[in-house]
Amino acid sequence: MPKSKGALTRVQQTRSKCMQCDSAPIVDLQWADGNARAWFCYSHVEKFLQGEGHEPVRAYLSDGVVGEKSGEDGELVWENSGQELPEEDLLSLLHELSLKKNRAFNAGDKIEETGEVSNLFIYLPLKDNEVVKNVQALVNNLLADTFYIPVASDEFHLTLLWVENVSDSQIKEMVENIIYPSEFSIELDFLGTFIEAEGRPLVLRVQPSEALLSLQAMIVSAATQAGVVVNKFSSISNYSPHITIGNEVEEGMDIPEFTFHGTIPISKINFAREDFEDVKSISLKDVPLKLLKRMMHSLNQIISRGEGKDNAA
Repeated sequence: MPKSKGALTRVQQTRSKCMQCDSAPIVDLQWADGNARAWFCYSHVEKFLQGEGHEPVRAYLSDGVVGEKSGEDGELVWENSGQELPEEDLLSLLHELSLKKNRAFNAGDKIEETGEVSNLFIYLPLKDNEVVKNVQALVNNLLADTFYIPVASDEFHLTLLWVENVSDSQIKEMVENIIYPSEFSIELDFLGTFIEAEGRPLVLRVQPSEALLSLQAMIVSAATQAGVVVNKFSSISNYSPHITIGNEVEEGMDIPEFTFHGTIPISKINFAREDFEDVKSISLKDVPLKLLKRMMHSLNQIISRGEGKDNAA
């Protein structure tokens, strides 16, 4: 692979999924002439690089952090580590990162083992969030003539994934293999209902931002890799982010699509079993710094091994 004069620090990213599957991309590839790009998850970049006849490419690791929109075309910027890797080192480093990247980050509190399978609920905690409380109070006034049961503010949340029949080992594997983003924000959109869903919920729709959809795709990917069956409602194509603020909406009622504006910062991801008892809480604070330190450690290990081979020769 030809060496570049300067490593890429930002690239224009238009997708949050691997080009071959629904998994989150972990690496960005750029053809040597700079005229083409591709992005793959770990398993598919391995197949690509081991295949025959592909053109030389430059590879840049991504930590999965999506930046602000830039440029007239409004494409989202996908941050990467800025470290260009020789092709012969790429597979080795990807393997190390895929196995160790989040294990160090998530080390600490162990997941209590029950020895049984249970439902698993992964969500963004919004307990007593003032933005949601204020919108709920406004909705209560707007829909004063409509019957529904308001959700208690200490139960506010945004679901990322709900799956059934998950074992202790599968929960542990998912926690370790999800590539967590840094802190981000979600934006409220409009009022709506899932009138055919159980409980007939009243919901605040949330804008499907690149950061949110990328995170949900990573979680689905980790669940699938752990052998968990993902139902159609939690699949990437059907995912509809929302915050439930009421239940048992009166049948036959048409809910106006009131638009709401509100920004909610996100700094945690929680894992809970079917009894809604949290088994793991992941802090998103300082994630980029932690990821960078581990990436640099892995890079230095590979460089050291390479220098050792050269000296031995």
